[in-house]
Amino acid sequence: MVIFDIIKGYHLGKEQIFIKLRHILFLIVLMGVGFGLDAIIGRNTFYPFIPRILYNSEPDILVVMMCIGIILFPNTKNVIVLSLISGFLSIFTNDLQMTVGYVASFMSKPITAFIVYGALFLFKKKDSFFVGIFLITIGTCVSVGTFHFLSGIFLKDILFLIGGILYLISVTIFNIIFACILYPIAKAIKKHLLST
Repeated sequence: MVIFDIIKGYHLGKEQIFIKLRHILFLIVLMGVGFGLDAIIGRNTFYPFIPRILYNSEPDILVVMMCIGIILFPNTKNVIVLSLISGFLSIFTNDLQMTVGYVASFMSKPITAFIVYGALFLFKKKDSFFVGIFLITIGTCVSVGTFHFLSGIFLKDILFLIGGILYLISVTIFNIIFACILYPIAKAIKKHLLST
């Protein structure tokens, strides 16, 4: 991640260090916003008075923000750190409030992050709107699918795996809607950070 470059990059000029620090802050904000929106809008871990949106499914905004961070700052170290942070935060907002849910939720994020990161290199215009939405959609499918697959295996429940298909479809729809709103905003903020 860029923080490692700062620690060992004493040769960098003050301006470069300042830019990298702003990038770090931006990535932290992305994860914070994802976690906050996940808790408030989607999962009811901290706000039980907010009803679920549709048949126990809700947007997974944390994975949206993780994908946005990867798309805007495509770097292996960033991918590792973002996936680990996202995996840790998802423990507090996953649907299965038990050890199985914690493990499946955490494991799904690094898998998702590296698939999105690998898919990113298939496109020339990596930061275009449509590429971004497509990758976030892929990331959502992989994250939700991996979570339900691992949870179904751990629970030895085939019905949980089958139910995960309908859940995946609804979460993906929600995530696309939020991605269409959040990705352009994040992209504009990054452009402003680089220009100042």
